[in-house]
Parts: sequence; structure tokens; C-alpha cells
Amino acid sequence: MIRCIVIASLLLAGCSTTPPLSDSDCLAKGGHRVAYTHFLHVCQWPASDAGMRCSDSRECQGTCELPESFYKTVPTNGDADASFQPIRLRVPPKAGPAVVGVCSTIQSEIKTPNCREYVRDGRVAFPHCLD
Repeated sequence: MIRCIVIASLLLAGCSTTPPLSDSDCLAKGGHRVAYTHFLHVCQWPASDAGMRCSDSRECQGTCELPESFYKTVPTNGDADASFQPIRLRVPPKAGPAVVGVCSTIQSEIKTPNCREYVRDGRVAFPHCLD
């Protein structure tokens, strides 16, 4: 019962009126199930417009993501430990000029990302975290 309530809430939150894809329909799209929240898995499949410039997710099959310039890599500190990998950190968005994003490599049943910034109307959008 709780699962039904969570699914119904997420579908309403994502403004979706279509029912969730079955596993066979997901596979037919070349997709697979991934965790959207702790309790909900959604189908994701490749987007053919990946990497195109955008100012809103309405322009993409998937999500209009922040450009790589909003991320930075912390370099290794020269340790002898070869297992240390650089870390990709989010750079806080700067107020001011419009942001040009890029269309994501995947599309999903629920278009709004969970707990991840994206580009909406040419600005950085901060969605709610559903978990």
C-alpha cells in the first residue's frame, strides 16, 4: 500500500499522466530499471539528443543538465597511493547570467531529477529530494 502511495505521489510530482512502463516495455526501449528513490525504480533508456545545447528540459528527450563548467575535479595530491582517484565536486551555481545546459544521455519515465540540479527556463533549478 505504501509503495502505491509513493508511486502515485511521484507521478503527480512529475506531472506525468502515463502509467509506469512494464519491465518488457522498458527492455524494448533499450532501457533498464534504476533507483529514483529508495522505494521507486524507474526505467531509463538512451536519448538520441544527448549533448545538444538547451535552456530547459522541454527541449530535450531527457533532462537539461548543468554544463561541465559547474563541476570541478579535485586533483590528486601527489600521494604514492595509486588507488586515490580525483573527486568530482559540484561548484555552487552563480547568480546572474543565464545558464546554457546540455541534454542528458538518458531519458526517464520521470523527467524531473531527484536531488540533482538541472536547467529550467535558462536558470539553475533545485528540485526537491524525495528521499
